[in-house]
Amino acid sequence: MSVTSDCQIPVEEVEKDEDDEILRAEPNRQVGKRHWFTLYEKMATVRQIQHNLAVDNQSIRAACKAINLHYKQFITWK
Repeated sequence: MSVTSDCQIPVEEVEKDEDDEILRAEPNRQVGKRHWFTLYEKMATVRQIQHNLAVDNQSIRAACKAINLHYKQFITWK
């Protein structure tokens, strides 16, 4: 099926597929810049997460997510 645009050039309609939208969304993802943490920041973050684990009975993942740190990074720093 063809559709005529404003400039009267025939344009074919393309049916959208849900899988196509997912594949197209990923390449446009923005990756943040790296952040360098000082030793003091690492130690303070580890202490805060350990405090949340002990006092609030949170899981490691939940405590790290609250501080916006990946749980694998916490394990490495610990």
